[in-house]
Amino acid sequence: MLWMVQRVAFGVPAERTKPLLFDLNVREMVTLVPLALLVFWIGVYPGPIVTAMHQTVNKLVQRLAYEGLGARGEGHENERAFASGQELRGASMLSEAP
Repeated sequence: MLWMVQRVAFGVPAERTKPLLFDLNVREMVTLVPLALLVFWIGVYPGPIVTAMHQTVNKLVQRLAYEGLGARGEGHENERAFASGQELRGASMLSEAP
């Protein structure tokens, strides 16, 4: 895609400049390889990230349920439970760690 943009924006490179054009230099590879490995690792083993987000997601689900913005519109029945610190109906699906 970048090759296409280069050709559209700048035209076909001159024959004398073709040997000077490289895809990635060492600095770019040093930046790109760890990022690519991190993305691959998160895709294969997402457990640590999901575990770290678990408590925050539970609180968000409870807050949305309290405000009546839950997927099933269960906010009004849960106001008293939220105020007393009890677990809300509809928010329990995230209460157990994966």
